Amino acid sequence: MSAFLKKSGVVLLLDDLRDALVRGAAVRLLTGDYLGITSADALRKLWRLSDEHPAFSPYFFETEGGASFHPKSYLFFKWPHGVAYVGSSNISRAALQDAVEWNLRLISSEDEATFAAITARFEALLASPQSRPLTPELIDAYEKRAPVPQAPLPEPRVAAPTPNEIQLEALEALKTRRAGHTKGLVALATGVGILMPTPSLRSCPPKAMLGAHSAV
Repeated sequence: MSAFLKKSGVVLLLDDLRDALVRGAAVRLLTGDYLGITSADALRKLWRLSDEHPAFSPYFFETEGGASFHPKSYLFFKWPHGVAYVGSSNISRAALQDAVEWNLRLISSEDEATFAAITARFEALLASPQSRPLTPELIDAYEKRAPVPQAPLPEPRVAAPTPNEIQLEALEALKTRRAGHTKGLVALATGVGILMPTPSLRSCPPKAMLGAHSAV
């Protein structure tokens, strides 16, 4: 079960899925339309695989009323035991190979109750009316309503600090350098002048020094 499905991740898994299916495994996969992140091209690859191998059953969860669908869990069974991975990894190349992801492994023989609870929750989601078997028609309908991916916008610049009344007075005093003065000192209480020197020091000679203290 993966909330988001990207073509890059499906491509990585296709050969392993085919190998497991050829050796007699039954595979069910649930993904969804939350935020429109899942790739329609990835869904088509899954549908083609299900057409080749009847033991592969992909399902698509359609969110309603602004509800989220954000689970990532992978269950493996070999009777009478099983292993569950629950964490942050979606099926994408980044999540499976490069990104920082955390996933907890749970072995059924070590915690049967929790493993049973995870399995039951997956079965409940799969049986939900919002989960539907993947079809070409379902994929086409999803593709039409899914938002077109947009390039991320640059982060806005942080506005420059505005000097307060005390800082403005100190800045005015520092302008005596323009009259030829080469030395000067401004003393302010701790915290009052922390932002004040920045614009002033841009035109200072290389030997200008800024000092700060937390107590006298």
